[in-house]
Amino acid sequence: MVRVLLDTNTCIEIVRGRRQSITARIQQVGLDALSICSVVWAELLVGAHLSARGYEKEHARIIRFLALPQFPFDQKAAEHYARIRSHLQPLGQLIGERDMQIAAIARSRDLILVTHNTNELSRVPNLRIEDWEQS
Repeated sequence: MVRVLLDTNTCIEIVRGRRQSITARIQQVGLDALSICSVVWAELLVGAHLSARGYEKEHARIIRFLALPQFPFDQKAAEHYARIRSHLQPLGQLIGERDMQIAAIARSRDLILVTHNTNELSRVPNLRIEDWEQS
């Protein structure tokens, strides 16, 4: 089975339920293929804390992502992060720190990263990405 790692922007669209293309892709790949990482979970929590709706309401909306397998930023991911950054920095093409961490987690576990941020993340060598908002 091909596993996918959901980026923060994809998780937000899932919570909002506005993208039929994302719902269709989830049905196609199956819930068992989905995962998140600790960096995405942290970003979702920050969003809940900053939400105009209030933390409790927003947290209740995102809590379902805890049921998905969650990958940490560990030593293996750190090695991939170092390779990604040392490749992009000399080219003057750095992307955000958390994006590099998420990419490193996906790459270190051979996961497809599902993101709408393809413009920046496509700079990461050997990272498989899909944009389910464009499907």
